[in-house]
Amino acid sequence: MATINGSNFNDNNTFNGVPFAFRPALNGIVDPVFVFPGLLIPDAADTINGLNGNDIINALGTNDTLNGGAGNDTLNGGAGNDSLDGGSGNDSLNGGAGNDIFKGSQGNDNIDGGDGFDTADYSQLGQSITLSGIGTIQKAGGLGQDQLFKVEKIIANANVANNTIDASQSLPGVSITVNLQNQSLTANNVPFLGALPFTVVNFDNVIGTNANDSITGDNQNNQLSGGGGNDTINGGVGVDSTNGGSGNDRIIDTDFVNFDVHNGGTGVDTIDYSGVTFGSGVTINLATGLTSVLNGNTETILNFENVEGSQGGETIIGSSGNNVLNGNGGNDTINGGAGVDSTNGGSGNDRIIDTDFVTFDVHNGGTGVDTIDYSGVSFGSGVTINLATGLTSVLNGNTETILNFENAEGSQGGETIIGSSANNVLNGNGGNDTINGGSGNDTINGGSGNDAIVGGSGTDRLTGGLGNDIFDFNSLFDSQPGLARDVITDFAGNGIFAGDQIDLSTIDANSIAGGNQAFTFIGAGAFSAVGQVRYSGGILQANTNFDFAAEFEVQLAGAPGLVASDIIL
Repeated sequence: MATINGSNFNDNNTFNGVPFAFRPALNGIVDPVFVFPGLLIPDAADTINGLNGNDIINALGTNDTLNGGAGNDTLNGGAGNDSLDGGSGNDSLNGGAGNDIFKGSQGNDNIDGGDGFDTADYSQLGQSITLSGIGTIQKAGGLGQDQLFKVEKIIANANVANNTIDASQSLPGVSITVNLQNQSLTANNVPFLGALPFTVVNFDNVIGTNANDSITGDNQNNQLSGGGGNDTINGGVGVDSTNGGSGNDRIIDTDFVNFDVHNGGTGVDTIDYSGVTFGSGVTINLATGLTSVLNGNTETILNFENVEGSQGGETIIGSSGNNVLNGNGGNDTINGGAGVDSTNGGSGNDRIIDTDFVTFDVHNGGTGVDTIDYSGVSFGSGVTINLATGLTSVLNGNTETILNFENAEGSQGGETIIGSSANNVLNGNGGNDTINGGSGNDTINGGSGNDAIVGGSGTDRLTGGLGNDIFDFNSLFDSQPGLARDVITDFAGNGIFAGDQIDLSTIDANSIAGGNQAFTFIGAGAFSAVGQVRYSGGILQANTNFDFAAEFEVQLAGAPGLVASDIIL
């Protein structure tokens, strides 16, 4: 190993790292003497130090250390794994073959890694750096700008903030894939080269290209901006600030306990919490631009149109625009607000609230037992909520799509609600409603108003609510005897309170005779003829043939009084 120190007296020196021996100079300074070829010693690792002049230092095949010192120096590493430090001044550093390390220093330097896996190391610079998409390093504090070529690894100073990857000046069509946690950066679609991978260490912030970038932060506090294009940004752990920029961007939040600030920018953007599991009490609100998180804290979510909910249960509220809101896992409550919205509850027992029935919303309950909720509006006449067909008719003959819902909350006006083959819970709420449960074991509540309730087949539980309600049975199969019978929970006929009625008029009282025969009410007595209806102990029974047994039966909870005028025979 040899060490060569330049002289302060020579401003311009050339050092060649050829094999050499030493002799003592008369003045006591070690002086290199070139050895004749026949007397070459084995090549060793050299350390060559320039000083204040503009030096040219050439290494050979060993692992050499070249220090330019002051001045505008040219350092050539040659073969071997060399370490090159230009020092102050505007230097030209060439690594040659081997895995070389370039020490970042003051000045405007040109760094060419050559062959091998080469590193530009600014960890001791004392200032932050910005790596651009055209291969420049801007050094903060007025320390200059370097140009990198064929350098595969860039190390910033871990002890300073705001080390930034800025790809905004990249060539058209080039995108980046950055993962600060994995210390990886790939430039994609580089003309004539394709994908170029890099290692980036101790960077905090990223600015994307005008193409479609993928940017992932680490466990530090990152500032991540997508720039143009349709970008995917994941802040990771830490208090992050993200901005999608222009384009249709997806910003992923996997650390909902911190005070992140997310901005979708322009375009149709999505805030994505699908990688976490919220507990109860969390609200994602696009209208206010806030997400409530643990212990009453909030994250800021600005300029987003779409939401991917967590794997737990939360409340998602849309804005006045056109939103796509997906609940994913858990029992979610989703309210699209105004605009043409698309909602999907995902798994779990979800409630999707529609307060803007004049638009062409598409609502999907997903798996689980889900509810479509119109209770916040007042429909006019002619509106039908049909779980069987998956449609809700709204104003002027328009429709909304309602798929995979088991339950429905009607509006505060009067509408028709039709159940499906599932076990439905159907609530009319306000207005004079017509509710038909269809098949299945349904629970129906008319709410206020004078409602018409059809349980349909299955074992149903029927509540009229306030008003003069009609419980309409259209088939013997609507309420079978015994455990299969329907229950009316609040019947109030005979002039008591409201004046409900039971309608049997569409059931043929005599299955033997032709046509539709009317029933005869006989009070509490036993059947003695075909087509009789009797009531005793809260059980209303009907007989339609000569066996004098009940083919139809419905229970009135509480066994209220019942007279003939309470039944439409």
